[in-house]
Amino acid sequence: MRTIPQPRTPGARPGSRGPARSRARGVALLEFNGCPPGGASTAAAAAPCDPIMTYVVTESCIRCKYTDCVDVCPVDCFREGPNFLVIDPDECIDCTLCVAECPVEAIFAEDDVPADQQQFKQINAELAKLWKPIIERKPAPPDADEWRGVADKLKYLER
Repeated sequence: MRTIPQPRTPGARPGSRGPARSRARGVALLEFNGCPPGGASTAAAAAPCDPIMTYVVTESCIRCKYTDCVDVCPVDCFREGPNFLVIDPDECIDCTLCVAECPVEAIFAEDDVPADQQQFKQINAELAKLWKPIIERKPAPPDADEWRGVADKLKYLER
């Protein structure tokens, strides 16, 4: 079972959320997934908690790589590749914040990934171990809008 990463430490990066917000976020984590910060393996876990569902970045992100989602992630679970982002399933806390921020609708709950995109669950897990975290929004590639809505982009994924 995965554990929930602790909220960012204040001052960890520019724009950090400060101690009051971090404490409040810990409470919010408990409310939406039933697990205390630190997960079921901590002493704070009085009762078993449900495993956390992760979110998955799918094919629509390839060659678009908008990073709006990165700005709203409270645990820095996004990893950046040359032309694609992935979500680290061991870091994702199922907060859902990234879904609405993705302009190409590339992010799905793992149980809602379309049938033709199922391979992206494994791709996210695999590449999250290889790629570095991205913690700040960056400009999209200059040709991102040209790739928006293009189908069958898996062949363009640069690992």
